[in-house]
This record gives sequence, C-alpha cells and structure tokens, in this order.
Amino acid sequence: MLLVDDDASLREVMTHLLVDAGYSVASVSSGFEAIESIRQRAPDIVVSDCAMGDFSGVALSRVLREIRPGLPILLLTGHADLESVRAECQADAVVLHKPVSLQCLVEGIEALLH
Repeated sequence: MLLVDDDASLREVMTHLLVDAGYSVASVSSGFEAIESIRQRAPDIVVSDCAMGDFSGVALSRVLREIRPGLPILLLTGHADLESVRAECQADAVVLHKPVSLQCLVEGIEALLH
C-alpha cells in the first residue's frame, strides 16, 4: 500500500497502525512523491489525505489513475461536506471522513482490494 499525507506525525502514526494491521506500507509526504513512487512500483492500493499542499486527493487520484488505470484509491478527508468531496471524485475513489477508526479504515481498504 502507498500512504500519502503531508502531515509527518499523522503519516507516521497511520503507517504504524496499518503495519500492525498486517499491511505492507510505503509512505510519502506529497502528491509529487506519490506520482514518482507509482511510476516505479505499483502498490495494491493508495490511501491518501484529501487536503495537501501540492495536490488535492481528488486531483491526485485522477493523475494516479492515468498512470495506473484501475488502481484502488481510498481518500481521507476532514472536509465538513463529505458528499461534495465524494461527488467531486465521480466514483473514482472511496472517501472516508476523518477522524476514522482503524476498523473503518481497514474495512474501506479491504472493500477496495476485494
């Protein structure tokens, strides 16, 4: 899995939680790093924050899907209007509202992988 979040402390905590849940996790701090990572090695899934400095999660998901069509993407947002974020994704990704429990995150990941 590739985890994308520009908040270093959150990225570190999420990485540890996901590894403890049994996933192999590579993490990057920006959309640009995610694009480079995807070009080198395709993960099974991308989990990304929606609000980052260089890319929105929605824009990033579109770019990543151009590089790797069909790549499962799960976006996390703290945006108050979750439905508008989901509509903007146009069904390109699953969107979960932060804060999200580990159980909900794992359920979202598993739903996309199967």
